[in-house]
Amino acid sequence: MDFQAFHARFEQACVEVQAPKTRVAGERTITSLLSLPNTLPLCKYIIEHTSNDGTTYQAVSLLMTSATREYALHPRAEMHALLDWLLDLAVARFETQEPFARNRMLQAVAVIFKRGYLEEGVKEKEAFFGRLTSLIGGQRGERLVALSTFAALIGELSSDRATAMGLAYDHHLKSRMLFEEQELRSVFQVVVQLLQHLLRDGLKREERADIELLATCLAIADDILSWDFVNSGDNALQGSFKTERHGQNKQSGRFPASWRDLIIRPDVIDLFFELHYALQIERGLANRTRECLSSLAGVHGPILESIDGNGRVTEDDASQRAYIAHILRNFLKFIVHFVATTPFDSQTDFEPELVGITSMSTKIISTYRLRVIAAVPEFTHFLNELAKLTITCYKSNADAGEDWVVWTQEEGDQLLDIWARLIEQMEEYSEEQAALVTTGQQTQHFDFEGLSKFLAMAAFHIFETYVDTRLEAAQQEVDDVTDNDSIKDDFVYEDQLIAVGIIARLDTARCIAKLQNLIADRLSRIQKLFNEGGPEASELSGIYEELHWLALFSGHILATPGRGETPQVPRAVLALSCSTPSLQHSFGASAGGPAILDFVLSMIQKNFVIWHGQEDLLMQIVSLLSTFSKSLPVRDALLSSEKFQSLIGFFLENLGRLPASVHSPLIENIAVIATHSSAADVRSHYFNNLTGAIEKRLLSVIHNPQFHQNYQRAEIIDHIISTMEVYSGLVLAADEGNTREIFAAVSKYFDTFVRLLDLYRNHTEVEKYVLQIFANLIRCQSFEELTDADCQGLYEAVLALLKTYSKNSVGRKRIARAGDEDELFEDLSCILEILAQLMASQYEGMAWNEILEKRKNSGTTDVADIVFFGINTVIPLITDDMLKFPELSRDYISLVGNLVRYFPDKLFSLPPPLLASLVRALEFGQHAAMAEIARGALETVTTLALYAWDSTARTADESIEFLSPHLDHLMQKCFAMFLFDEFDSGLLEAGGEAIFALVLARTVSKPLLSIIVQNARLTSRSFKQSYGAMTHHLVNQQAQPALAQRLGSALSALHNVIMETVRDPDNADRLRAGRVEGIVSGPWIVPYRKQLEAVLMDVRGFLRVK
Repeated sequence: MDFQAFHARFEQACVEVQAPKTRVAGERTITSLLSLPNTLPLCKYIIEHTSNDGTTYQAVSLLMTSATREYALHPRAEMHALLDWLLDLAVARFETQEPFARNRMLQAVAVIFKRGYLEEGVKEKEAFFGRLTSLIGGQRGERLVALSTFAALIGELSSDRATAMGLAYDHHLKSRMLFEEQELRSVFQVVVQLLQHLLRDGLKREERADIELLATCLAIADDILSWDFVNSGDNALQGSFKTERHGQNKQSGRFPASWRDLIIRPDVIDLFFELHYALQIERGLANRTRECLSSLAGVHGPILESIDGNGRVTEDDASQRAYIAHILRNFLKFIVHFVATTPFDSQTDFEPELVGITSMSTKIISTYRLRVIAAVPEFTHFLNELAKLTITCYKSNADAGEDWVVWTQEEGDQLLDIWARLIEQMEEYSEEQAALVTTGQQTQHFDFEGLSKFLAMAAFHIFETYVDTRLEAAQQEVDDVTDNDSIKDDFVYEDQLIAVGIIARLDTARCIAKLQNLIADRLSRIQKLFNEGGPEASELSGIYEELHWLALFSGHILATPGRGETPQVPRAVLALSCSTPSLQHSFGASAGGPAILDFVLSMIQKNFVIWHGQEDLLMQIVSLLSTFSKSLPVRDALLSSEKFQSLIGFFLENLGRLPASVHSPLIENIAVIATHSSAADVRSHYFNNLTGAIEKRLLSVIHNPQFHQNYQRAEIIDHIISTMEVYSGLVLAADEGNTREIFAAVSKYFDTFVRLLDLYRNHTEVEKYVLQIFANLIRCQSFEELTDADCQGLYEAVLALLKTYSKNSVGRKRIARAGDEDELFEDLSCILEILAQLMASQYEGMAWNEILEKRKNSGTTDVADIVFFGINTVIPLITDDMLKFPELSRDYISLVGNLVRYFPDKLFSLPPPLLASLVRALEFGQHAAMAEIARGALETVTTLALYAWDSTARTADESIEFLSPHLDHLMQKCFAMFLFDEFDSGLLEAGGEAIFALVLARTVSKPLLSIIVQNARLTSRSFKQSYGAMTHHLVNQQAQPALAQRLGSALSALHNVIMETVRDPDNADRLRAGRVEGIVSGPWIVPYRKQLEAVLMDVRGFLRVK
């Protein structure tokens, strides 16, 4: 091989890589060298003879790839010599080489060393790390080379930054675990000793080499102190390469007990505080010291645990208190100095220090139990300084006006969260102690009463400051014409409002009194402005904005946020209410309740008039009506109120003025109230009036003689859409108590709705709302309350609807406007929902025999006829690309799931391409980003496979052979997902059940149930062609015989436990009972789940490669 010629060619390729036009050609030339045999000597030649750092970088990269790929082909002594050569070269070129080229060399050292790490003996490892340690004792260049190598090793052996080298996950994991156990402590010790030495000798910040040395030391210390130690018991899905960015989702700070003598030491804590003080003016270095201090503030785990007299692991409270006390003593000096010397203005760069303080404070409060930190003498002093800082953050921004500093606000909000966490810990501790009183085990760890009084005082001042500054900011927002009203305050400031509510409830009476005074003051201002001859709009806007915020504060104090659940009244508020006059006595039904209700109804109507264009506000009013509808006494009070009857008329007359999104929920709540009166005559009166008004609205348009000439006019279309929304709201109100009334009111216009669908075939909005009526009707009706004639009428209407939709969909092209992609397939989603809900409404909750019996007794129009007509019509319209839209994908999977549950015996009637499309949707659904879709797809696969197994096991039915290739395909995809892919561990149960069913279905194809029960023979032809064939293929893919045997044994064990499970006749019956829902559950399935977990733990590690 002509090394000189190759060198020249390589140099030219490196030049070409720098230019956009020739980059591809240059990269192709460089990578082509990997096809040459034994490229290591060539790479070394180029590195030795080039003077260009860019060429060095590329050649080292090539050498690193070649060395890891060909590692097994070279003697270990040669690899050891290669590592020494790279280290020597990095030292020799230290003064002349750019850092990027040198660091690439040292990364190559780390990667090559990791490649052979598990194969090296103790002596070889000691020799390698001994060499690095000896370099630490040399000149600055040698020190930096050694430290940079340590940094590269840490990067390669951390959880998420490893270089891909074609090795199994097992290799990466075991190397990392071994490095944690054997070397990581030593590296940290070396770095700490070097930092102590540098600090003792005096830091020379003017010298570049010293700065680089310090930066590398601190980077290593930071990485180690934030290390995410391996815990093999955390996840059954062994072999999951992490894809998140470094630093996210990490359990940093949890150290093993063996690290106690390295970290739980006052001198180590003092070292990093002293380094921070010395390096504060060096922003990059100071950021590192802050990160290290933050990590030290959150140290926990076995490092701070002990063994009691019974050999049990317990938290070592005494050690924790001593440790956190020393941190707090240093930290207090830090905070006091920061607050005293920082001007908190926009010209001062105080953000990093403030962020560091909030980060450390968060770690302290969230890491250690209250019984530990509250018993530390310095804790109250720490909280006092933290309260001062919190107040200062908000006051400084209020005083700054237009020069407010964004990070002061952000860190103030972070401090609010710290206070809220601490208060919640106080509440939890109080509950724990109260529970222990009955057992006689109550222990007073600290002065709870004294801390409570202090926190109540601090909480009020923090609350007061936040409210005052927020009200000042509200005035500024009114003047800011760029304020975006579409982003609501209760959403943007949700976390802060929740925290403020928690803080305020520590001194509920005082904080509520403050709000009452503020609200009364604003209301008196409004009254005064009107009394003086009419206010200016700007003055009113400012006061209204303040009242808006005061209302938000009040709501978050008086109730918990709920977050998807019904908000609750906190105990502190309940306790305060007990000391006040009874609300029931003052405002109950026998007192002023009816008058108050009439007043509320009047205010609702007035607000609808004033704010008819404000969707969010109107939805809040609708939410209030929804609350009314849930209480029988309130419903009866409404229906006996003339104000409510007037309000209904007002709503119906003014629907056109209200946002479209309000129509349906508004009518739904009115209908719920009207149909649930305890008096039959009142109920009939209100419901007839309501439906009469709705019918009048519909007929006023469609019976107009000019309708067919004017139906495409915008105002007519808007009227039709709002009317369809009203009908949707009406059917959404249906339940078992009012189904007959609502169905009768809607069903008389089924034909009209179908004609409207046909008439407005080119108006997707009208089409969508017509379809939604049927979808909502089928979903909400209680079908057991309907007569057979009612059901037949609905089935015939749905069939006519589908035929009309099918006719109108021929040749339709779907083009979405930018930002409206989610609305592109709403009509298809409605059709899918109609079909899925129609099946569920008839058969949900039934056993298979009951389903078959009900299908035999169907009327002239069968649900199956409708469903299969719809499937043959709609499914061909849905492409694979459409399934990328979550809503459509969810509805599609729901439809396929119900089809497989209730009509598996009719799948053979589907055209083969259509059946293949359904199966492909299940495959797509397994990998959906939404867990709901993926779980639904896997449950459907389970149902389908169990149906196939049951059919062959009971009757040796060969008619299901058409499913065999589809089941084989699904089985291969499920195993591929489990063995090779990254997937959500929350799907482990559903996916495991699918594999159980598929293996069962594709192991036995023709034997009778008796054979399965008696001896579970596995010699069928189907086994050799399906599960056996798949297993054989997977095993033969393994290049190493040992791994092939390991995989084969694991899959065989999994198969055996499945067959052992179904050998029990009771278990076989349980499988059939759970088949319709696609769920395999119960204690009898536990052995299989344990075996599946064992298989995943065993084989994913070497099957997944990086």
